[in-house]
Amino acid sequence: MPGGSALVGTACDDGNPNTGNDIYDANCNCAGQLIDCLGVPGGTALVGTACDDGNPGTGNDIYDANCNCAGQLIDCLGVPGGSALVGTACDDGNPNTGNDIYDANCNCAGQLIDCLGVPGGSALVGTACDDGNALTGNDIYDANCICAGQLIDCLGVPGGTALVGTACDDGNALTGNDIYDANCNCAGQLIDCLGVPGGSALVGTACDDGNPNTGNDVYDANCNCAGQLMDCLGVPGGTALVGTACDDGNASPATTC
Repeated sequence: MPGGSALVGTACDDGNPNTGNDIYDANCNCAGQLIDCLGVPGGTALVGTACDDGNPGTGNDIYDANCNCAGQLIDCLGVPGGSALVGTACDDGNPNTGNDIYDANCNCAGQLIDCLGVPGGSALVGTACDDGNALTGNDIYDANCICAGQLIDCLGVPGGTALVGTACDDGNALTGNDIYDANCNCAGQLIDCLGVPGGSALVGTACDDGNPNTGNDVYDANCNCAGQLMDCLGVPGGTALVGTACDDGNASPATTC
């Protein structure tokens, strides 16, 4: 336009609010430079270009379609946008744990596998269990995860010392060497007339009363060793006693011993 000011290179308005520094180009088209995400016409901070969102927990920061600078969360392996996030599954390399996940500090840790094979279960070494044996009590899992209890003794005490074959007291003063038998009954051996538990010197058995004039010596009900008087024929307890009738083999009148 003669005399006008709309010359090539002079300012104009292309009517696009997204551009700035609008000028007439060599073809007399009014055109501006795209205003970037920092508000700079012709700037390099464009949608999709790198930026820094100021968050050390993100990476691969870029300007999004709304010119917000945002990055991808850096996962527990240091990968922006990676899948190894807090709370996700991992492998802590310990065969004794299960349900391994990344914790809040990005440590990969699992739950201890218990004696029943349950991660985080309560059946741990040293905890109560049932070994299925009615003869044991205080059953617990041992260091090898075997459920085992203590033998219940004859007094009903798990791990007690009152075992079959051990000493006890049957409360009978006439017995000794009392022990628990196979049925857990406390029983002793009869103390004989010589004071020996289980001895053979019992009432009615043979003994020696030390008297040469007696025979068939036995222990009586009071454990006294006593024999029968030898008669004139040498028979213990015989009837041929002094003063009793006998036969001297002489046809003359009968005599006495």
